[in-house]
Amino acid sequence: MRNIMKRVITRINIAFILIIMMLASGCQQTPENTSVVYGGDLQEKIETSSASIATYNAPASWQETLDMKGSDTKIEINASISIPNITVIPIYKVKQVDFDDIRVESLVKYFTEGRDVIKYTEPTKAELEERLLLAKKNNADEETVAELEKMIASAPETIEAEKIVNWSGDQSPAGSFLDENSEYVGISVGPKTFSYKKGYIITENILAMNDIDKIGDVTISKEDAITAAQNMLHELDVDYMVADSLEKAQRYACLSNNMYAGYSEKPASKGYLIKFARNIDGIACITNGALSFYVTDEFDYKAPLYPEEIQIYVDEAGKVQSFFWTQPLKIEEKVSENTGLLPFEEIKQRICNMLIFINSYDNKPTYVTSIKMNMTIVNVKDHPEEAMYVPAWFIHYSKIYGDIQQEYTLVLNAVDGGRILELPADISPEIQSQMDEDI
Repeated sequence: MRNIMKRVITRINIAFILIIMMLASGCQQTPENTSVVYGGDLQEKIETSSASIATYNAPASWQETLDMKGSDTKIEINASISIPNITVIPIYKVKQVDFDDIRVESLVKYFTEGRDVIKYTEPTKAELEERLLLAKKNNADEETVAELEKMIASAPETIEAEKIVNWSGDQSPAGSFLDENSEYVGISVGPKTFSYKKGYIITENILAMNDIDKIGDVTISKEDAITAAQNMLHELDVDYMVADSLEKAQRYACLSNNMYAGYSEKPASKGYLIKFARNIDGIACITNGALSFYVTDEFDYKAPLYPEEIQIYVDEAGKVQSFFWTQPLKIEEKVSENTGLLPFEEIKQRICNMLIFINSYDNKPTYVTSIKMNMTIVNVKDHPEEAMYVPAWFIHYSKIYGDIQQEYTLVLNAVDGGRILELPADISPEIQSQMDEDI
């Protein structure tokens, strides 16, 4: 399993580098097409509307082919269009917060059921020697073997167990305990994260990236898995999250209580990893997905903070085996009870303009598959510490690069059509320097 995990990490890093290089390629020649200027002074544009979202004139689907001037490449729109099943669309201000001690203590009590949690330790000499034998048996690469041999040379013979008594988030405690099945279960706490996990969870998408067989059939239904996860959230008094995505996954058991813990060679279970997003008065928000854009792109709004998210892994028996909560948010002032939206015909034109503009970078076949309204987070002018939840259109499309199909998302503010960068995106000085050299 160590080799699988190592390959996963390597592939993810390579994928990240490839994405950055793709972004850098956008620095070569700015397209002649220019986008219409939208956005800015959003709070001045927010007006309370008496109309119901149910009367908003958006069709159920949209089929159209867009031509690129001077090119045979087409932009094919064959998309379903969905809006939330609500009557009003409010807008709230929001801020990022830390987990308070009361919340942390309640989570620890719930998941440990009163068991003592022992701090993670470094591995003993005997544990590392056992792992080295297993690595050699599995034909591990020379780098892995050398790393283990180096660790063995300085490893202690024994480690004294230390119980965690202070669960304050700012101390970032982390450790594990044995459950009723004598299996190691990890718990870690930080100012903005809480994690409970039985081993290591890997999704089918990550397996595919590493050329590993698919998970196959999962006996629990998607609906039952979501219900099991929602029941846990209800028991934790977290009733303001909604299921956003679901993916097949499998779990590998943890074999010891040290910071370099090994994992079982074979999966201990399979099931679904479910992501939950914040629910704003019946409108689903977004989770922390991937971003792809050209560095020369301009955005009218940029998210100043990450969205709140909970990930829950449910196995085929309907048991929650992993729980991860990150980036807690606090809803503050309600800016508008029911904001007015830009007419959909204007949104359609805005979508067309933006797709043509974006496609002029690489002139590749583009296919729009769905258009959906959700909440996202945008910055507040002149107040970098604040953010707002606003309704936005998420336009999902794919582009074809040879034999590879790459998924993308265009996000437009539903109030004024401004383009949104839906997650904070900072480019390191090293990568920026490399991109500057490529221009």
